[in-house]
Amino acid sequence: MGLALDELEGSGDQIFDSKGLKILVDKRVIGYLDTIPALTVNFLETQYGSGFVIEGTGSC
Repeated sequence: MGLALDELEGSGDQIFDSKGLKILVDKRVIGYLDTIPALTVNFLETQYGSGFVIEGTGSC
């Protein structure tokens, strides 16, 4: 699973809205979301850099 910025919706993408942010989830991975009890995506800024962090309580 990964995260990428995209400008276009793909055929079959599932669309979620969270606090005004449109989130597109590829149809190939939508089934995995149900297997992760609590999935969060945060943006983290530190002195070493910044980026998105995906955290879940499920195991790999």
